Amino acid sequence: MVSSLDSTLIISDKSDKGKYALTGTYNLTVTNVQTSDEGIYLCCVGATRKQASLQAVVLPTNLSTYWETSPTIGNSVNITCRATYGKPPPYLRIYKDNMDITHLAYYYTENIRSSGYGDAVASAALTLTSLDINKDIRCEVGYDGLYNVMNYTMNTNLILPVNEYAYWETSPTIRNIVNFTCRATYGKPPPYLRIYKDDMDISHLAYYYTENTRSSGYGDAVATAALMLTALDINKDIRSEVEHDGPYNAMSYTFNIHLNGGASIKLHDLAAGLMFIIVVTVQSL
Repeated sequence: MVSSLDSTLIISDKSDKGKYALTGTYNLTVTNVQTSDEGIYLCCVGATRKQASLQAVVLPTNLSTYWETSPTIGNSVNITCRATYGKPPPYLRIYKDNMDITHLAYYYTENIRSSGYGDAVASAALTLTSLDINKDIRCEVGYDGLYNVMNYTMNTNLILPVNEYAYWETSPTIRNIVNFTCRATYGKPPPYLRIYKDDMDISHLAYYYTENTRSSGYGDAVATAALMLTALDINKDIRSEVEHDGPYNAMSYTFNIHLNGGASIKLHDLAAGLMFIIVVTVQSL
């Protein structure tokens, strides 16, 4: 058997082993592959001739993964994977917490040189939820028959608030309007807030806003509701919940209304109601 590269004899079955070696039956092994080894290989066995093309793969000089804009829960943001100066530009795969999401990505090549080198780019639009907090995004480089020859991993860096608490703006008293405020500090992004009074959702009564928002995406969320308290609210719970698009009640804070002197006021209310009933009954007689 004789093998040649672009009409140049490189090995025969009587050659000594070196850069090129015959292994098994009609198998040519090329060691220490260089770009100079690229070309058409011709194998001759008697009158039979077969040829194959060899293209050497040069791995990219750099692989990076990044957000096009700051990632925030509930919004769509592009995640981009870029492999630069590979020959040829490789295929790219994107994984979110080990789940293949490559089908969501738009793949293209750019900066193609006449030498065959170029860049590969894959960009996917993702809508992030609180389920994506502290998840990994991984980009992998591959070629035909070669998988995950390079990879780059980064974290989503979505973080729940550092603290959540609720409080009265003034001391709560029966028959007066008092503001109840829930605050979640230093979340990325600032979360939504819901307020419950004894498990009844009263969020529709609240004014919601964000403040102290940083360029990094961190910020505070505030929800304030004006409540008219009655004797029925004595010993009731007020609960604040943190949520993002997706799962709810990622954090919660509960405290009791604690209306002081409520018992005597409640008895007074009942006595007034009883007196009214007696008066009406006597007049009707």
